[in-house]
Amino acid sequence: MNGPCSRPAGTPLDAFGLGGWTFAVEPDELMPSVTWTWRDRIGTAAGRPDGMPGHHALHGEGIGCALISMDDRSVRLREPEGADEATVAQWIADQAVPRILAHLGEFVVHAGAVQAGDGRVALFLGPTGRGKSTLTGFLHREGWTLLGDDAARLSLQDGQAVAGALYRRLKLLPDSWNRLFPEPGTPPILTGRKVSVDLDAVLDPVAPRPVAAIFRIDMPGDTREPVAHRLSGAETCMELVRESFALDPTDRGRAAHRLPLAAAVAAAAPGFALSYPRDFAQLGRVRDLVAATLDRTAHARLGP
Repeated sequence: MNGPCSRPAGTPLDAFGLGGWTFAVEPDELMPSVTWTWRDRIGTAAGRPDGMPGHHALHGEGIGCALISMDDRSVRLREPEGADEATVAQWIADQAVPRILAHLGEFVVHAGAVQAGDGRVALFLGPTGRGKSTLTGFLHREGWTLLGDDAARLSLQDGQAVAGALYRRLKLLPDSWNRLFPEPGTPPILTGRKVSVDLDAVLDPVAPRPVAAIFRIDMPGDTREPVAHRLSGAETCMELVRESFALDPTDRGRAAHRLPLAAAVAAAAPGFALSYPRDFAQLGRVRDLVAATLDRTAHARLGP
C-alpha cells in the first residue's frame, strides 16, 4: 500500500473507508491557532482550531499539526517537522484516519487482528508497547492471516461481532522484525524507530469478518508461561472503550455513543486477559494457547 503522503496533494482517502476525503501537505501559514484539549500517552494531541467551527486539529510529535475539516472533508498537514514521507503516511493512517472514522460514528479500536486458517478472527488489545504487533506478526508467520496490527473497525452483523482492519501493514521494532523475519524478502520501510512492510492483499483488509475472541494483552508480571483467563462482559466492554479511537476525546456525546457499541461487541464476543513472558521462544506456546482458547469458545457457542 502506498502511503498517502507519497502521492500528489489532494490524495483521496477512499481506500481507508473515507469516501470523498482528501489529504494534502500545506505551508505553515495556513494553520490557525489551536486550543489543545487532550494528549495521549504517545504524544498525540487533539484540539479545536480557534474560530473555526466544524474543524479539528491533531498533532503528532515529530509529525506536525493536521487541520481536519468536517465541512470539506479534508486533512491538511502543516509541513512535517522533519519526518519523512513514509512516517507521515503511517501517522495519517494510524492516527488521523481511525479518529475521523470514529467521529463519523464508527467504532474503531486500537487492536491487532489475525485470522486463523479456519476463518476465526482473534483481536488483541493493549496500549502501544504491549506487544500486539510482535504477536500478530508471529501468528502471520505461522500461517495465520494478518488483517491489521493497529486499528480495527468493529460492528455487529446479525448479532455477531465482526471486525475489519483499516489497512494491511505490519509495523515492528527492528529487533522484533529481525527475529520474526530473518529471511531475505521485501525490503521493509523504516518509519521512525519501527520497521514497516506492506503485505500482499490475500484478503480484502476492509471486509468485516466474525470475531471469535478478544484478548487483552497484560503485562507479564511473574508469569513463567502463557496464561489466559476469562474477562467479564463489563471488563471486556471497558477495555474496548479504553482502546477506542476518538477525534475529540472530550466530546461526551460521542463518548456516550461509543459505550453501547462497545457493550454490544463485548456481549457478542468473549474477552480474555492474556499474559505471557516477553520471550520470543515463548511465542509458539502463546499461539497454541490462543488457538485452544478459540476452540473452547467455538465449542461453547455450539453447545453440547
